[in-house]
Amino acid sequence: MISVVIPVKNGGEDLARCLAGIAAQRIDEEVEVVVVDSGSTDGSPDVARAAGAVVREIDPREFGHGRTRNLGVEIAQGDLVVFTSQDAVADDETWLANLAAAARSGPDVAGAYGRQLPHPDARPPERFFLDFLYGPRSRAQRLVDVEPERDTKRAQAGAELQRVPPVPSRVGDERVTWHRASPRPCAGARRPPSPAPCAAL
Repeated sequence: MISVVIPVKNGGEDLARCLAGIAAQRIDEEVEVVVVDSGSTDGSPDVARAAGAVVREIDPREFGHGRTRNLGVEIAQGDLVVFTSQDAVADDETWLANLAAAARSGPDVAGAYGRQLPHPDARPPERFFLDFLYGPRSRAQRLVDVEPERDTKRAQAGAELQRVPPVPSRVGDERVTWHRASPRPCAGARRPPSPAPCAAL
């Protein structure tokens, strides 16, 4: 089973699109969606439940980027955990299968991530920023080659999560700490032949 963990607050139409994109994935295994909602007032928990997600509601004061994702991992039943955000939409129906294949592609792979693509109507600075972070094409990255990059759509295998869990609470990018803490050599992913990017709104 694959568990997709999504921290949510007032996700609105973005959340509905995100959940629809996950539901449209073509993959030959069970997919569980776990939503951790931190005080939405727009009905986001009901939208998630209607889409079949497991929903945990927390007080907004309990939210923390690492802490909230860790809670999602604790709730998740899958042996592979995929993190995404409420405003990200899968670019195609193979996103999840490709991401899972990359995460499970070998014993030296500790995690995988998909490139974040600009929304079709994104402003030029947003397009430049995402191209700067991820580049125009999919690629494999190894810790021995490059410093870890920011990655928002990623997967971690269950055994690795137990050994090197996400950082409990950081204001910045706790994923960099996770990458550095993992003894495995791959900072990004062994990419499958067909890339599996996500579009960010």
